[in-house]
Amino acid sequence: MNRVVQLVGFALLSLGLFLAWGSTEVVHANPNLDPDAGKKVWDAKQCKNCHGPLAEGKYGPPLGGLTRNAKTLEDVLKQVRTPFKNMPAWSTDQISDADVANVVDYLKTLPPNPDWKFAPYEAQPGDDPGKILFNQKDCAACHGANADRIIPQVVKAQGKTTITADEVLKQVRTPFKSMPTFLVTAVTDDDVAIMAPFIKAAVEKSLAAAAAAPTAAPTAAPATAPTTLPKTGETESTVPWAVAAALSGAGLIAAGFVLRRRRALM
Repeated sequence: MNRVVQLVGFALLSLGLFLAWGSTEVVHANPNLDPDAGKKVWDAKQCKNCHGPLAEGKYGPPLGGLTRNAKTLEDVLKQVRTPFKNMPAWSTDQISDADVANVVDYLKTLPPNPDWKFAPYEAQPGDDPGKILFNQKDCAACHGANADRIIPQVVKAQGKTTITADEVLKQVRTPFKSMPTFLVTAVTDDDVAIMAPFIKAAVEKSLAAAAAAPTAAPTAAPATAPTTLPKTGETESTVPWAVAAALSGAGLIAAGFVLRRRRALM
């Protein structure tokens, strides 16, 4: 028995010495950037609504690994400020260049998704023309397919029960709070005119339903496990594991000698 204990001890001690000898400290490429901060910006700015929680692609293309058209910080900044297709534009007041740089560093930590394919909205029988366009322009990414997210709450917060076409156009061109700007090249005034009646009807329906519903008791928020990413420039070492293995091995070797000595005295 003591021989087995000693053998295990020697094995652990050897493992500890090996880990200590081969211990490496991983330093990320750019010490000025922070992927953990980039993830926080990614979530806070709702980039995940269009591109997926892990940038795997959703309404917009996947960005994991930056393997598509935008591959550098300069490419991403250009797309954020002067986007093409349906993506809205973000001002420097809404997201700084430094925040974009951290987001880029975060995206580099995510795996690419080469299997993603664009799936355009398919109109359903009886769909309102405004709803079809609303979904084709990817407004549903933030506001829901039926325009029942965010917009009604904002209208209610302003003490109103409806929204006009002029207010919709103003919000699209000069939005307040965190909503980015849709350029005329992405959403024309005619597009807004088609979508406005659908948005108005959806807002009124949502607010009426909320007013008629009984007040629900507050529920506790579900617990979530904190997630972190290694900061750029942060070191990652195997030394703690080496020390633990070496100490365990030394302890077992010592125990083996004690057992062996006791057996010899008996």
